[in-house]
Amino acid sequence: MRTRLDIYSWLILASVFFVPLQIPLEGITRLAPSDFFVLLASLMLLGRITITRRSLLAAPMLFPLVMVYGAMLGGVVNGEIPSHAIVVKVLGSVVLLVSLLNWQQFARERDQAILLAIRALLLGSVVFTLIGMVEFFLDVSFITQRFIESRFAGGYYDPNHYGSLTAVGLVLLAAMGKDLYKKQFTTAIYGIILTLGLLLSISRGAWIVAVVGLVVVAVLRPIKIKPVWIILAVMVAAGVIFSGIPEMIIEDINDRPDNVSHRLVLIQDGLNKLVESQLVGIGLSVFLQENEIIIHNSAIWMLVEMGVLGFLAYLLFVFEPVLRIFRVRSQHRILGGRKGDYFSRATAGILAAHVVMAVASLSVEATFQRQWWLILAFVIAISVHPSIQTNRVLRRANPDSLGGTSASRG
Repeated sequence: MRTRLDIYSWLILASVFFVPLQIPLEGITRLAPSDFFVLLASLMLLGRITITRRSLLAAPMLFPLVMVYGAMLGGVVNGEIPSHAIVVKVLGSVVLLVSLLNWQQFARERDQAILLAIRALLLGSVVFTLIGMVEFFLDVSFITQRFIESRFAGGYYDPNHYGSLTAVGLVLLAAMGKDLYKKQFTTAIYGIILTLGLLLSISRGAWIVAVVGLVVVAVLRPIKIKPVWIILAVMVAAGVIFSGIPEMIIEDINDRPDNVSHRLVLIQDGLNKLVESQLVGIGLSVFLQENEIIIHNSAIWMLVEMGVLGFLAYLLFVFEPVLRIFRVRSQHRILGGRKGDYFSRATAGILAAHVVMAVASLSVEATFQRQWWLILAFVIAISVHPSIQTNRVLRRANPDSLGGTSASRG
């Protein structure tokens, strides 16, 4: 039985809707409207949050502590703690953890909660992509602002971060489109808009991670492609080919500086400083302070600035959710779950989205991207799915319940 959404639920869905919008401030700082709604929702969180062993992931819970360690390390090694480390990294990690706690709580306490949250994320992605396209082609900036004028970034500032966000949306659509929307036309329109946004970002790394994510979906959830979708895909591809988009993409790539070589130089410089620090790390935000640029690789960034401890934290951040999802998928099959059922499709989509962000983190700094923390909240919600808690599989008559405690009824 469906129930009305309360104020807390609307605040959470609003926070998810605004995840695809980031407003640049001074330097490389971003203002995320999503945080405002999380803050309001947090006022109600203490009265409803429930903590169990399955409702926690060690990596995100420890993440702020790792940032604090990095900041203190920077103070000890360099005599001062960079303001960027405190304001952006330490406080930012706390905000992300609070967001995670709110998102996972919502996803666990309502029927269809994960579906509602994914719909909110996709709607926000499509809305801000469309707004961004209008401003991009009119060459104006009212709501969206671009770090690189020739490349599209939707509601984000960085086209690479926008590309990974869009890749997440596409893999969720591929895995769960039939569950998210009653009409396939809606799924198709969303997919076309996000695909165009991904192309316009001209982010080669995002193109790669999107393909990787779709491969993960195809392996975990074999997809039957109907002829109508093949025809539609050909029509869209033809429209893109005969538009000016391919020429714009080729021209931008040809005129672009050799970013790969530059990033490899930064990584090598960081690793040299790591060796000089005896593998302890140089301190949080110290590399940025010295070079006025960050290391565009989350694993290397955490290794260089927080040493071996930081690198272990990154590995936990990446692999703990993967192990959790494979474990619940295995338990689901043991309990009689059918291959390709709703639970299998949902876990395939969430795992693919996590893989997208993990691979993207090797070419950008992605651990502070809110869509990744939202995915982690979905991983937690799946871990406490009623079909596992009560040792029975959900009835086929109620396939849309996932994440809500009331799903165990009926």
